[in-house]
Amino acid sequence: MITAGTLFAVVLVMVRRIQGPFRTSVLLLLSVTLLQAVIGFTQYYNGIPVLLVGAHMLGRRC
Repeated sequence: MITAGTLFAVVLVMVRRIQGPFRTSVLLLLSVTLLQAVIGFTQYYNGIPVLLVGAHMLGRRC
């Protein structure tokens, strides 16, 4: 759901040429989302057990 919201916000910012703190926040959220995807794919392709990845993500939320 965050990915869909991020995509919507990026399109909104680009199409309407929004400036200021909202644009900065949207681009930062996009960067963090992409970084999280890269980390997830790296963990998956390196064969890290799913439960360990899940525990890592749960610990990150707390």
